[in-house]
This record gives sequence, C-alpha cells and structure tokens, in this order.
Amino acid sequence: MRKERWKIPLLFILILMFTLTSSFPAEAKSKVKLKKSKITVTVGQSRSLKVVGTKKKVRWTSSNTKIATVNKKGKIKAKKKGNCKIYARVGKKKLVCKVTVKGRSKTKAEKKTNTNNKTNTAKNNVTYRSYGTNHGVVILVKNNYSYTVGVDVDCLFYDSKGNMVEKSSDYNYALEAGRECALFAWISHSNWSSHKINLKVESANSIVSNVSGIHVTYNVGNQNVMLQAKNNGRKNEFTQIAIVYYKNNRVVGYESQHADVQNCGSTDYLEFPFPYDWDYNTITPDRYVVYVNSSYTYSWMN
Repeated sequence: MRKERWKIPLLFILILMFTLTSSFPAEAKSKVKLKKSKITVTVGQSRSLKVVGTKKKVRWTSSNTKIATVNKKGKIKAKKKGNCKIYARVGKKKLVCKVTVKGRSKTKAEKKTNTNNKTNTAKNNVTYRSYGTNHGVVILVKNNYSYTVGVDVDCLFYDSKGNMVEKSSDYNYALEAGRECALFAWISHSNWSSHKINLKVESANSIVSNVSGIHVTYNVGNQNVMLQAKNNGRKNEFTQIAIVYYKNNRVVGYESQHADVQNCGSTDYLEFPFPYDWDYNTITPDRYVVYVNSSYTYSWMN
C-alpha cells in the first residue's frame, strides 16, 4: 500500500514536468520580435534594426527601396521623403517595421546656391536606350552633362490595342558626368506589347559621388555572377551595382543590388542570379555587363 501511495504523486510530478518543458519552445518562439516596430529618420541618415529572441538567419527586405534600403545586417538607409516598410523574415515568421523618412531642411548656403544656379535639364543631354525582357524593360541611361545629375525613369506599358496596362519606375540620384547606368522597370505579367519611357532629370547639387572609387571584380559562378566590390575611394552612404544579361545579342535579364562598402577599404561580396523566363526556367546568358550605377553621400554629411 505504501508503494501505491507514492505512484500517484510521482506520476503527477512527471506530467507536470513534461507540460512545463514542452511549453518552453512555444514561449521562446513568441518572443521573436523586432526591437522597434516604428522609426522616423531623415534623408541621408542610417538606423539599425535588430531581431531578438532567435539565433536563426534573418532575411531583410524593403517595400520601397526608393524611400529606404536595408542591408543583410538590418541597417536601414533613408533615401527619399516618404513611407515604407522594412520586413524581417525568420523562417516562416514575418516581422514588420514601419519607416517614415522626413526631408532635410536646406542650409542657408545651399538655398543660396540653388537660387543662383539656373541648371538646364534638357532631356537630350541625358540619353537612354531601352530593351524589353521577360519581366520588364531595361533602360540604359547616359549622362552627357558635365556634372552629376539625378534621374527618375517612368515606364508605361501598353497592350496590343494601345491601352495602358501598368506603370513602373526606377531612379539614380547620382549619375556622374559621362557615365552610363542600368535601370529597370518591372511588370507583374507578360500581357504587354510596347512601352514608353519618360525621364525626369535634375542637377544633384548636394551629392558627393564616389563611383570612380568603387573597384569591382567578378566571374560566372553556379548559375550566377559572383562579384566583389571594394571601396578604394571616399566614405559613402549608398552604392548600387547592376548587371545586364545578354543572349544572342539580345538583352534577356537584369539584376541590381546595394553593396555594403561605406568606408574606404571596405569590401562586400554579392551574388547575382541568372535571369529566368515566365516558366521559371533559367536563362544562361552568353555575356553580361556590370554597372556601378552610383556610389555617393550627401554634402551635409561630410
């Protein structure tokens, strides 16, 4: 009888221990979160986001890279006034941080400069060539001015009847004099037959460019192009590199990424996958061209 009395309490203790132990993973999972769910930054500033409660790999993306970009370490860079969302994916869990980017007030010196400079932004001094691909239009833009300009590209897509079906945009805030960059207008479907490009050009008065300071080396890898970017120049805030893929003398794909090479001497490694068709079959190009689209900081940050 004495042994029988001990069996019931012992069984109860074992059940309790199992219940408490099995609850730990769920409890830990519920604590996976962003330290900040809402931030406000000024154009040109950077902020770092961090996911707590996990040691798993975090994948970072921005809902609008025109407004703010984010690198693989969760560092946000504010580029243009507006609102966007930064997503952090941990396994199947998706975390969101709302980002508000405020415009910067101009200094007295900048206001005076902008008042005295009457910049001619005739579009014939910024030329372009555009090429249709499976997923949109590649636009090669060349700056024929003697100074750095900012370029916004709008692309209107039309169906076979001449109806507008979609609009897409891309930009380069720091296209140096005499240089060419590669931009891309993406479309969500293949039901289009023609396109029209509209350029908006303005002088980049507050930009300090560093494109000539970015050295790139690259080679074909496993269905991709592997690239090393090294900053041999000055400190910068934003560096964008693009690749245009060709096959049988036709443009067949495009890819762009931001390189984390802010400081002189810093190096980053990037992987650019080969393009694919609408059936997700990989297109193996016979050649490709690499562009350092931009690398710059703002004059007020020096």
